[in-house]
Amino acid sequence: MKYRDTTDPETYRLMVPLFTDRTLARELERAAHVRFRIIGLFHSVVGPEWSSRGEEQTDFFHYIHFACGGRARIFHRGNPLELEAGQAYWLTGNTPVVREAADRYEAYVLKFRCESAAGADLLLDWPARAPLCVGPWDRTRWEPAWRQGPLTTNVCLALQGQLRMWLAEGFSGLDEIITSHHETFSRFTKALSYLEENLGAGLRVSDLAREHGVSEPPPQPGGLRPPPQYRLAAQGNRGPARLRRCVPLQPVFFQNEWREPGWLPPALRSFTRCGGFFGLARLMTRC
Repeated sequence: MKYRDTTDPETYRLMVPLFTDRTLARELERAAHVRFRIIGLFHSVVGPEWSSRGEEQTDFFHYIHFACGGRARIFHRGNPLELEAGQAYWLTGNTPVVREAADRYEAYVLKFRCESAAGADLLLDWPARAPLCVGPWDRTRWEPAWRQGPLTTNVCLALQGQLRMWLAEGFSGLDEIITSHHETFSRFTKALSYLEENLGAGLRVSDLAREHGVSEPPPQPGGLRPPPQYRLAAQGNRGPARLRRCVPLQPVFFQNEWREPGWLPPALRSFTRCGGFFGLARLMTRC
């Protein structure tokens, strides 16, 4: 295919640039690094069984609740947030909350990750993370597309575009968050490349440390333990029963590589047991 430009050059001279890819190179590059890995969309109709009975619970995924009907409430650090019909709510991962539903509560629940690289979530360790209302949602617009059958690429793009809009509007300081995250993980490019090529049951943390330029990792009292947001993933389907049954969900669609909530391919389980990318980064930092 040949590219042709037959536009009169005078047309370009009449346009006054507000910004270009040269003046905003860093900002555009940061935005390009953000990607949403959608795990599944579920339809949920629950009652009092959805409540956590005063216990704070969380996992390592993000959720958007598209509230449809009824009422529910969550508490984060003692602050209540009412989940009201017609509004959408972003529940960030690794953010313990108490759930309450005195009666019926209906919602579509989108489960996803917000990554700067595969497996490296931008928001899981962000200090200011908290559940928030991201604004109203139009059920008449979205529900027919979700219910008509397999989602089209157009619908998936629209959904990811909406997530980007909510991220931009609801999370301040994204420049700092993305830059800090990128600096942390760019230090381990060589080790992560080795990990990608040699991931398996025989992979040892000492091998990764050697690739990073450290002859031997420091001793870890009591052994390595993953951060809390990864422990459920490491347990796979053997996680606490109360976490598996707290939200009865009816799948609308589900990403093929994730068979069930909390499921990981066998080759990844040994990696998540040492804390995943965050455990690796923490180990290398100590070295």
